[in-house]
Amino acid sequence: MKLILESWRQYLKEELLTEFDKADRNAVMTDANRFTVSYEIELESDQNLGGGEGGVDLERARNYLSEEYFYDLVRGRDADDFFNYHLDLDPREDEFFAWYLEQIEEAETQNYIDSVLLGLAAETDEKQKRELFDILKELFDPDTRLHKKAAKVITDNFTEEELVRYKVGKPKRGQQGTLGLDGEPGVEEIIEVNVPAFVKQLLFDYDNVGKSTTLPRYPKADYGFVAFMDDLEMSAEIADIIKAGRDYFEDQIATGGGRRFYATLSELTDTYQYKTPIAKDIALAVSNAVEKLIKKEGEERYNEYQEDPIDYLDSIMDVDQLISDDDYFDPREKLNEAFPNFMAEYEDKLKFEKDESLDNGVEFSMDSPPYMTGLDEAFKFLQLFFEDYNNQDIFRFDTNTGLHTNIGYLDEDGDEVKNYNLIKALLFLNNDFAFKGFENRKGTHWAGDLKAMFKREIEGQLGSSAKNTYGFNEWKESIFELYKQNKFDELEEKLSSLVSYFAPSDPKSIGFNIHYIGKRGYVEFRYPGGDQPTLEKMKATTLYYAHLIKLAVDKNYKRKEFIKKLVKMMVNLKDIRQRKPDLRTALGGMKKGKLYNIPLDSEENGFYKMLMNKEDLPDDIQMFSLFASSNKAPAVFKGIRKKDDERFAVFDMIGPDNTMKDKLFLLDDFAFYKKSGAIHGIAKTDNLNPSEAYNYLRGVIEDQ
Repeated sequence: MKLILESWRQYLKEELLTEFDKADRNAVMTDANRFTVSYEIELESDQNLGGGEGGVDLERARNYLSEEYFYDLVRGRDADDFFNYHLDLDPREDEFFAWYLEQIEEAETQNYIDSVLLGLAAETDEKQKRELFDILKELFDPDTRLHKKAAKVITDNFTEEELVRYKVGKPKRGQQGTLGLDGEPGVEEIIEVNVPAFVKQLLFDYDNVGKSTTLPRYPKADYGFVAFMDDLEMSAEIADIIKAGRDYFEDQIATGGGRRFYATLSELTDTYQYKTPIAKDIALAVSNAVEKLIKKEGEERYNEYQEDPIDYLDSIMDVDQLISDDDYFDPREKLNEAFPNFMAEYEDKLKFEKDESLDNGVEFSMDSPPYMTGLDEAFKFLQLFFEDYNNQDIFRFDTNTGLHTNIGYLDEDGDEVKNYNLIKALLFLNNDFAFKGFENRKGTHWAGDLKAMFKREIEGQLGSSAKNTYGFNEWKESIFELYKQNKFDELEEKLSSLVSYFAPSDPKSIGFNIHYIGKRGYVEFRYPGGDQPTLEKMKATTLYYAHLIKLAVDKNYKRKEFIKKLVKMMVNLKDIRQRKPDLRTALGGMKKGKLYNIPLDSEENGFYKMLMNKEDLPDDIQMFSLFASSNKAPAVFKGIRKKDDERFAVFDMIGPDNTMKDKLFLLDDFAFYKKSGAIHGIAKTDNLNPSEAYNYLRGVIEDQ
């Protein structure tokens, strides 16, 4: 398994990255006249470029957006971003609760983590509290077998010194039946264990449920309440309670108070709705961290805007309205002096702007027309520019300048192609090769690695608990179904949509910027720049970028190689998707007769169809239809059944023909769905009671 995972880690990084060879260059040049090209050239200078502050009213531009605007942008981000990207933690896992303990300066030990989860469940769910205290009542009764077993488990796991130090046991001497060396009965130390004290001191302060923290007195690195119950062979009894603690956090605190559809960072800072001590304390820790994140990222975005307000505003609005007639920036005199041949050819086709990201810089790019047609014309542009550049000393490239390259493609009618196979281009994209000649720009925030971002996102989504993300996770199943059925065209379209979805929203943060395809018909390659551009480097990179565009728009170009790469990617993704969870853990807490949400195909979901189509439903049941989903429904767990030498988890569900049906999951599939959260117990909320809706519709069926 380790070798497989290591292979996947290298997959998008090395094995699937192909060099750009002579045959590829020839194939690109065969279609040379179909490519559209424009360059955005930034230059620095020590001379006065126009005698003014710029062609745009900079003061007005800098004040056009308030500082609060950028804080609001960050506040409006998805709440999941805080957990998935800022913390890089799954809010259901122990690592998150260890993070919380770190925030309150407590030990991040297993017994403290278990204690937080138990306390959270017990203080927020009366049913879980009763079940927990029923277990404790039996555990603490010295006349029960469970108490005696617990005492033995404790002495087996802890030394006499530990028990005395933790004040949960004391030694006493007693006669035993063994013989000493002199033939007399031997004397043995006997440890008398105080089970309630052990639980309170080392596992869970049950006396403080609903009052304050339930952390025990002593941290214990690797032995918590769950391990203790497992040693007592009672892990199933405690699993639902621990899960309820995780569920409360994920469903309530991590969504800003249980918001059903979309929670933002702003809503994670609201803590007034939490009335119980542990829930409120966790929410406060999250709120404080989110406030710091908002402040940090808001300041960074505002400062970036202040450094170059024109460039920022140009991406969201028409900046012509900010032009100042009194102070018009016009660097053309100096540009004509420095680039006489280049300007003679292209001056009337370019637009010129003051680049506020530079000390005294200018940026120019194609304006009318918006791009050159054909690679030969692009190379002529570069040839004239660099010949003049090498014979002047007014302008220079430096480490802060860029030479972004925008490339698109025209169809047979001369129209811009806007339907790109992004996954194909991405699988061929070699990030190192894209930076070839501009290695100093690697690692910069303005040319991020989209391939690495996509790999991280799709791998993390497939390997983590299910969440209501893109397509409600429908893609996690559909990509493998399409692959299994050899429907590669549809698979490519689905994966390309995921590339777009997972790409950062800031177009200035990725080297392979796909955000302008729909609006402008090209990909912006932000890799070139710095003080290193030369004619040969720019011609080579233009050809390589055109190769990537051809891959994205020409279905037959390198089709066989692409399918091999795609198959290899899917095999590795399938391995991540099908890692088998522990069946014992998955079955822990499952109770016959209890209602669970289960994943379903829309055509078999009779519960959803009845809600949508039945007109005489009571108002409270009808309201539930607003929140129901076509790909999941409530069902009653009936237990485990063996059929044809296979074992299945069986659920009683409402079938598509308005009859009760059994839904069977292979145990491996069940374990995966349970671990991912796709199968989970249903709890009543203040607004909705799924059990009531399920029982009502079941009653309708039985009365037929």
